[in-house]
Amino acid sequence: ILDFGLAKLTTTLTPGPSPASGRGWPAGPGEGASDSIAATAGPTLGAEPHLTSPGTAMGTVAYMSPEQARGENLDARTDLFSLGVVLYEMATGRRPFEGNTSAAIFGAILHQPQQPADRLNSLLPADLVRIIERSLEKDRQLRFQTAGGILAELKRLKRDLDTGSKAVAAPGEPPRTEEDMDAIAVLPFENTSGDPDSEYLGEGIAESLINSLSQMGKLRVLARSTVFRYKGQTGDPQKIGRELNVRAVLTGRVLQRGQMLVIGAELMDVANGWQLWGERYKRKFDDIFDVQEEIARVIFEKLRVKLSPAEEKKVAKRYTENAEAYQLYLKGVFSWNKWSEDGLRKAQDFFRLAIEKDPTYAPAYAGLADSYAAPTYAGLASPREGYAKAKEAIQKALALDKDYPYATFVDGVIKFFYDWDLKAAEATFRRATELDPGDSRAYQCLSLLFAAQGRLEDGLAFANHSVKLDPLRLLNPQATAMIHFWMGKDQEVIEESQRALEVDPKFLLIGLLPGEVHLAHARFQEAVQVFERTVHDSDGHPFALGFLAHAYARAGLQAEAEKVLFRLQEMAGKGYVPAYSMGLAHIGLEQTDRAFEWLNKAIDGREPQMLYLKINPIYNPLRSDPRFQELLRRMNFPE
Repeated sequence: ILDFGLAKLTTTLTPGPSPASGRGWPAGPGEGASDSIAATAGPTLGAEPHLTSPGTAMGTVAYMSPEQARGENLDARTDLFSLGVVLYEMATGRRPFEGNTSAAIFGAILHQPQQPADRLNSLLPADLVRIIERSLEKDRQLRFQTAGGILAELKRLKRDLDTGSKAVAAPGEPPRTEEDMDAIAVLPFENTSGDPDSEYLGEGIAESLINSLSQMGKLRVLARSTVFRYKGQTGDPQKIGRELNVRAVLTGRVLQRGQMLVIGAELMDVANGWQLWGERYKRKFDDIFDVQEEIARVIFEKLRVKLSPAEEKKVAKRYTENAEAYQLYLKGVFSWNKWSEDGLRKAQDFFRLAIEKDPTYAPAYAGLADSYAAPTYAGLASPREGYAKAKEAIQKALALDKDYPYATFVDGVIKFFYDWDLKAAEATFRRATELDPGDSRAYQCLSLLFAAQGRLEDGLAFANHSVKLDPLRLLNPQATAMIHFWMGKDQEVIEESQRALEVDPKFLLIGLLPGEVHLAHARFQEAVQVFERTVHDSDGHPFALGFLAHAYARAGLQAEAEKVLFRLQEMAGKGYVPAYSMGLAHIGLEQTDRAFEWLNKAIDGREPQMLYLKINPIYNPLRSDPRFQELLRRMNFPE
């Protein structure tokens, strides 16, 4: 059953050497009944038509895989297809691909689906039918990838049949009989082109599906940052699904050749490894919207999620019909997600180009606004400059679609971190959570908004919820750790920081927190060690330098603090340095007048870090000064 040797009559007119076997390696001893005879280029005398044909791709035609029929490079998966043919023949008494000539059989293998095995034998267990069908997938990426996978499924089926532990579903029925599936992980689609410039596409398709699925609220869709850590590790989606505690996993592959796309997708039931659905699309790039919409609809169908007419309309909603604009948008998202100064700058360029292709493209305006806003929160750009551009872009996005969740969220970011209009920001963030309940970002911002007002318990509740939705978006655990710090819960801060830094050891905004804890307890030497490390890991980020100068000064290392301050001043002569960082240095040096000067400049510059003036212990040395109350009045915090 498992061996397919090359079969040929021994009587030939032109003997010759043995060629490579149809499986991509030389035939040798033990290769089956035909091993002792040569498959030559000469004609045969009365050869049976389904045996190995001379002068063609080597192999028995009726058992060939599609890739073997096309003469492509082969691997072990071609044998798994041949095994599927044998299993089908054992189960039904017929071959899945038949014809009067080899050409007809080739055509069936390449282009025609086999008749469902249970139509020929109604007594077949449904699980066996699925094993056979997956073995006969024409796209080898959707087939079983190893013989061990087939073996495990057959053993599981035999066990269930022997023990009666599982009822066998009737033909055509879904494999699950328990409660409807309620969670799915959409893994990044594999880029099979080998071209790094096409990497954006697999991530973009997956992220678009995540965004589309999560808006329904009836299906728990794991966040991008959680599933994308498995990029390049999709060989065992069942294992990944178990790690993520979901019931279904969507995997896919994408190949781009010019304006042509080949997209393969497979939906797996994590509990038993069954394929719930699989499809292969070969389309022009212009048809990518149809493909994504079809995949989303199939997921809802297979997971038995019923959509209302309004939700059906939402799934079908398209923000652009311009495929080139969409392609540029995906490149912008890909660059934005690098969360680096260079990546954010490239994202701005791609979003602007997308808007040039389609001036009515709301997501591109929202992405552009976010790519202007994000560097300011990270201390990489002036808020005055970045947010002015962000405001203009987000107003255009909302004018095109006032209910676009992402645009609503970014609008809230601008109201909170730049306008400092906490009441309007809260309403906007709450609206964003209504439009997309599965997006953690608005909850994280609400947590900081309440914390900034001194409502720490309320802030912590929102922060915890954001972590629950998306634990690997590091700004979420950062918010939780910050609020715990402001609450004086040091152990929680240390533990949360350590967990987050295991994901990204160089994530600055979390890396600073253990040092801040040490400062709050006058452990200045320990604080110096933390901040020296963050300066190194961040290549001298102004935030890290400001804290290091502060810690040096508090530790009595005046000369070292002055050197770091001088370094900040040099940097300010070449580009943007947050006034907040300069203020930190002067607070540590006990240069109170200079500290207030720089903190007032930070307020003038609308620097987001000033929002935490009311609760951050770093400002404790200044609180008894009447000028500190004036700072608070300038912030205009609600009572």
